Amino acid sequence: MPTNLTSSAPHIEAPATHGPLKDWGHQPSPIAGNSKSDGVLLYKGPDNQPESGVWQVTPGTWPLKIPRDELCYFIAGRATYRHESGELIEVKAGTLVHFRAGWKGVCTVHETLRTAYGFLYIAALPRLEFNSFASRHLPSRRIPLPSPLRMPLCEYSWVSVNAVWY
Repeated sequence: MPTNLTSSAPHIEAPATHGPLKDWGHQPSPIAGNSKSDGVLLYKGPDNQPESGVWQVTPGTWPLKIPRDELCYFIAGRATYRHESGELIEVKAGTLVHFRAGWKGVCTVHETLRTAYGFLYIAALPRLEFNSFASRHLPSRRIPLPSPLRMPLCEYSWVSVNAVWY
């Protein structure tokens, strides 16, 4: 299947070697080196959420703050990410990392790095209330459930529901 960025399901064949990549400029505020970024967008939604693509960066060191959840699958190269707590995350081809929104630290690229990435977007959902009408208008032979009952929508999102079984 050849690369098709305008498909109903955009896709890149062989992202490790896909090219040419577009110039995305140099990393701001370098600590060491002058890292240059290149990439290709696979998809960018409204207000830049969600966003996915392939990113490549040359060696260097810079401070990093992740604005929203980002999933990275490292395709080539080698780097270390040092969290502000001191935790060290070493990445190389084949490493999958989920950076949570607000992650802060320093990135050091040792060998040109290529990553398939996705900024994740999960819509905020309103709190659902089912209990109030039922408690006023239905017979008292009800079996209360722990309230609020928490139901997972996915690993990172929960809906709280006040529920009563009748």
